Amino acid sequence: MIIAMDSNAQAFPLPQDPTYMDFTSAGYSDVWSKLFPKRAGLTCCQDEADNNPASQLYQRIDLVLTHGDVTPWGAALLGADPRSRLADGLWPSDHAALVAGVVVGSN
Repeated sequence: MIIAMDSNAQAFPLPQDPTYMDFTSAGYSDVWSKLFPKRAGLTCCQDEADNNPASQLYQRIDLVLTHGDVTPWGAALLGADPRSRLADGLWPSDHAALVAGVVVGSN
């Protein structure tokens, strides 16, 4: 199983949201945490107008969770770097996009 979502359940920073902890307690694996255990992977939230000059991302709530025979092989954040701002200075979104690659049925 693969779930990709804007969960509104904080995975980082601590304290983690109870909903996130319910998923991990049920055996779901967080792709970002598995691949990058020491990196924050912040995905939320730019200013509502998306015109803030410096990134205001402060938490990780956009998640890719897996369960069962699914192996993560890569992940990246899009729209988190100031160089990703549009020509008019706006951020592409108030969230950074989390992109993940997984292999299903690898074991």
